[in-house]
Amino acid sequence: MAEPITQTAKPRTVTQFLTAVFELRPSRRKAAVLERVRAASEAAFWETMASCRPVADGAVGAEKKARRDAVAQITAAALRAGSRHRLVEPVAQGLARDVSMAASSYIELRSNGREAEWPVQHVEAEHAYETALDAFRTALTRDDENLARDEFSRVTRPVMPRPMTIARERDAQLLRERENGPVVAVLNIVSAREKAARTTIIKAGVNAATGEAIPAKKSATRLIVPISCSKWHENKFLSGRCALKSSIIYRKGERWFMMAQFAFETVRVETSGALGIDRGLVNTLSGAVVDEAGGVKAVLPISGSAVGEAIRAAEGRARAYQRRTGRTIPLHRRGANQILHKITNEIVARAKSLRSRVVMENLDGFKSALVSKRAKGARRSSWQKALKKAQLGKIEQMLAYKLALAGLPAVKTVAAGGTSVTCSACGQRDAKSRASQDRFECVACGHAAHADLNAAVQIARRGVMKVTKGDKLDDLHKNMVADLRKRGDGGLGPMAAGAAVGFVAGRVSVSALYDPSGLGAGAGQNVTSCDQNIRKDVLAEPVAPYLETLPDEKAVAAKEIAQGRGGAPPNVE
Repeated sequence: MAEPITQTAKPRTVTQFLTAVFELRPSRRKAAVLERVRAASEAAFWETMASCRPVADGAVGAEKKARRDAVAQITAAALRAGSRHRLVEPVAQGLARDVSMAASSYIELRSNGREAEWPVQHVEAEHAYETALDAFRTALTRDDENLARDEFSRVTRPVMPRPMTIARERDAQLLRERENGPVVAVLNIVSAREKAARTTIIKAGVNAATGEAIPAKKSATRLIVPISCSKWHENKFLSGRCALKSSIIYRKGERWFMMAQFAFETVRVETSGALGIDRGLVNTLSGAVVDEAGGVKAVLPISGSAVGEAIRAAEGRARAYQRRTGRTIPLHRRGANQILHKITNEIVARAKSLRSRVVMENLDGFKSALVSKRAKGARRSSWQKALKKAQLGKIEQMLAYKLALAGLPAVKTVAAGGTSVTCSACGQRDAKSRASQDRFECVACGHAAHADLNAAVQIARRGVMKVTKGDKLDDLHKNMVADLRKRGDGGLGPMAAGAAVGFVAGRVSVSALYDPSGLGAGAGQNVTSCDQNIRKDVLAEPVAPYLETLPDEKAVAAKEIAQGRGGAPPNVE
């Protein structure tokens, strides 16, 4: 009798989109073709926007169906404009998508009572410098003086040419003729009816993004342009592990670029437990991993003030550049971004190795201070400057796409109140327990730990709590602690050794000290834009003075560990 066939369930996958920019290297003839198509697409875009403004204004505040009909009418007008300007179908479809998105955004924002401006074409014009100086000299009010100062301080910038969109993946492909060979972009943008059209021979090769084989063929509508990119971009996007979905072709001066959107399929990781991340103004990040019951499994290193220092240095360079040239550029912040990428790399790697969900405090109220509009002439408060240097929002943005690439759930946010003053050992909440910026010492049970690590434990535990309407977090935490006390270490895991464990974590790699799983900090998938092949632990600033408060035998052992001479931390099971 034949055995029944059992079907294995397919693993769930998640799709994440990333964008990469490649430089195109066209010949003079091909650059002329690109510019001709781009200019025609730009002319059709502005022609459509100018003629369809009344349709969009008439749809503002109307019913949903009427708004959809208005957007469809504007999209159809864009396709007709593309036909008049002799755009090929792929470019016309990209034009229609751009027009549809612009019109839909305008109509929806205005219908919801928000301010929105209809796109208009900007024309480059020299500002009246001498007239502005005369206005500044004769100004009678502060407002007139500020307007005149802004005018003669303005730098004339050229109007950037509008890019063109290729919306479908089959119309913009990245092909590689042979293994490890050069990559070219094959763009379906040329009309076969043009006098300058030439038959292009596309050699057999592979799709650099998906790895699929591409047969040789001839085409009169495709343009083959070599591209250049970094090794990191080639390994990340051109190694057969993703799919190119849409592209934007744009020009900067005489140079051409291709902004390509790639889709990555990743197997979803089933998580158990939580990795709590505490963010602060002094120590940027610290973390702790707990199981489903709230027991501490591991702690992460404390990253110190390197981020704030890097941002301050970047701002100083930006101000110096602005004084020299009168212009501002965002390139000076790359150093700070590199540090944030390394820190978030460590978080994602540890979360994947321990199959934990990342949990963070809900700081929306604080982050809103960074983008709130100030009155003209008002200075930014010192608290807003501190929040800006902490880069609270950027860390969350980086984790959003890196966790998705690793197959992990999105960041879970929990209430922030009381996390820094609640004891991980007994659950007592008391502001007096926060002895200093770095030190936590419970006034009820005497438990001592690094303040940021203690807060990270609270955040992680709130991530695994089953909270229903009307429950109080303090009561839930005390009940959790009461159950954890039945364990030998009280549910504190690596923190059960006392202050030595908490403070030594700031000097050496926590992955080498407290990871009971045996997985290193580099385990898992490194999914960021830097140091793809080098995985390092994020170290904290020295906290040696706190070791003096420990018992003699523990202090000696902890110092030996910090200097690389000791073995396992004392009293860690």
